[in-house]
Amino acid sequence: MEDILSTKLLTKKFGSFAALRGVNFNFGSERIHSVIGPNGAGKTTLFNLITGTIPATSGAIYFQGKEITNKRDYIRFRMGPPVSG
Repeated sequence: MEDILSTKLLTKKFGSFAALRGVNFNFGSERIHSVIGPNGAGKTTLFNLITGTIPATSGAIYFQGKEITNKRDYIRFRMGPPVSG
């Protein structure tokens, strides 16, 4: 099964504060995943990095095997499945 979303050593710093440090994960397709943790654990920061709302300090984000780390949020949106309404 191919990973639909993954990160390698994803890090986000705000000044000297590391909100995320060296995060690695692989989310497979056709599965349900969740990210849990206490307040301040970095869940929202991780989401904002994946969606392109904020830039990563270092590391990489992959969607369907393609690196999207430095792609703008609207480009990431267009890479997803077609939206039916």
